[in-house]
Amino acid sequence: MKLVECKSRKNEVVSRNDLLSAQGALSSNSKKMLAMLISMIKSTDSEFQEYALHIDSYEEAIGRKSNDSEALKNNALELMMNPFQLRKGVYFNWCNKVDITTLDGYVIFKIDNELKPYLLNLENNFTKYQLTNVLKLKGTYSVSLYEYLTMRFRTYRNEYFKQHNKYPKSYTFDISIDWLRATYKIPDSYRYDVIKRQIINKAQADFKEHTDIRFTYQEQKIGRKVDRLVIKVKENNKGSNDYLYDIQSFTKYMRKHYINQDILSATDSLNNGKPMLLSVSADGLMYDKYSSNSIEPKRAKVLWEKLYEMALDDTLLCLKQGELNFDED
Repeated sequence: MKLVECKSRKNEVVSRNDLLSAQGALSSNSKKMLAMLISMIKSTDSEFQEYALHIDSYEEAIGRKSNDSEALKNNALELMMNPFQLRKGVYFNWCNKVDITTLDGYVIFKIDNELKPYLLNLENNFTKYQLTNVLKLKGTYSVSLYEYLTMRFRTYRNEYFKQHNKYPKSYTFDISIDWLRATYKIPDSYRYDVIKRQIINKAQADFKEHTDIRFTYQEQKIGRKVDRLVIKVKENNKGSNDYLYDIQSFTKYMRKHYINQDILSATDSLNNGKPMLLSVSADGLMYDKYSSNSIEPKRAKVLWEKLYEMALDDTLLCLKQGELNFDED
């Protein structure tokens, strides 16, 4: 059995819509762990592999610095201990094996084969999003709400495009407070004002800062009681990670903000290991500041891809401070 690791936050999470809507009462970090596992599945896979997460890469990805192997184990066990329904009266588990002993520092997962129709060889009624959208979400329910709103919005956009040959700018729909409580196992002790403050408003701020969608909402009441929320979802073009949404957004951002600035100190493996300092010219061409030579387009494309992957992994230090010695090989 091949062992697969999650090596990039640019991976896509792809799930059938009915699976995305029925994920039970997982904690926020376990939801992120699940998203990382699903992102390791390749579109060409016909069988599940064994998927591995290292404690360091997992905690770095979710922004936790405790190096707490016990917390990692508990998050992993949640995926075996929270059955959920896809059909009435039929319960499923995410994993049928979690192994913490085979490789030091790793947790190895085996996804339950019953979920193959919902995660493998998907052709329609599925939603995909980039893993980086959920890893920095802070609210307890933000990951679940992001997935649900993304599913509704993307489904509507695709259907609208088929009819009108263009994408809509927003999508408005309503959900009931009772549905929220039942779907996400919100405690009965949470009054609506707590749901509004701790769940809805937190998700709203989370999405605006960290994801590719944002939303507004209006309350609908029956008498004095808030019964439903009318939600308007649209693309988020102002999120702090918007430039990391895809490689096109990243290169556009770098070409605008790093003209003649130091991007990366590297070793030129194609020029006898000479040092080079990557930058971008006013006309958008990547060049070496040491030699003042433009990078050949085909090679520049490869370098942009490597820079983008480093940015996703928070290792492109020009986006923070300083430089990084980098061997292209």
